[in-house]
Amino acid sequence: MSCAAGAALLISALPASTPIAAAKPLIDGDNRPSDSKASSRVARLEMQLDRWSNRLRAARRSCDAYASRAKSGNTASLVQIANCYLTGKGRPKSILRAHVLFDRAAAQGSAEAHLILGLISLDGSILRVDPVTANRHFLAAAKMGNASPMIQYGLSRSDDRAGARTACDWYQRASRFANRRALRLLADCYALGRGRPLNAASANKLYVQAAALGDRIAQLKMTRHRFSGSGARMAERQGCDWTLRAAARGNIKAMTALASCLATNDAAQ
Repeated sequence: MSCAAGAALLISALPASTPIAAAKPLIDGDNRPSDSKASSRVARLEMQLDRWSNRLRAARRSCDAYASRAKSGNTASLVQIANCYLTGKGRPKSILRAHVLFDRAAAQGSAEAHLILGLISLDGSILRVDPVTANRHFLAAAKMGNASPMIQYGLSRSDDRAGARTACDWYQRASRFANRRALRLLADCYALGRGRPLNAASANKLYVQAAALGDRIAQLKMTRHRFSGSGARMAERQGCDWTLRAAARGNIKAMTALASCLATNDAAQ
């Protein structure tokens, strides 16, 4: 039987009310996705490529502007062009070139450049780990009145009991800028009696301040911490409230802390 005769036989077997178009899949078996779907995918890829190209061009223009201003000695622009080389956005990635530019910015008094150089000195994946150089940069930036290097320098001195007092001193300086991490680390000093006299009331106050500023670690610690003295009950209630919110977001540590909170008191009710 010829193909044409077979097709005619299949069509004649359909009910009279069936449109001829309904027989088309039976005839050619074409189940491939339509051209419109393929075109839509291509269009989406082209749009994504356009966005990437636009971002790349914008990054290059920004880095060109930073480089132009850096030539005239602008310190902030030196830091920005150094970041271009450090991240590889707008410039070919070059850690050594970035390091040279950060050094120039640091020599001109940039606290940000000192902080980044300190972090680079501690990152073994970039250059050889050099804690001494890192501490020197952190201390230089900290003396310029920047909270972040104050914290970094404090952390670098907190490994032993002799340096713990110095670390807590720097946390205290950074806490004056309402830095939530500094407040929480200073609270740890009082809660653990490390670098500061053991003082639960001071720890309570500082944990509450850090938690109120949004420090999630402080919020969780408020549940596990043994509160005492003035405002202790209120602090416990706040700790459980913040822990409940974190648990609702799916935080596993918060779920564990909330279970402990509910088991030990009725503050979360």
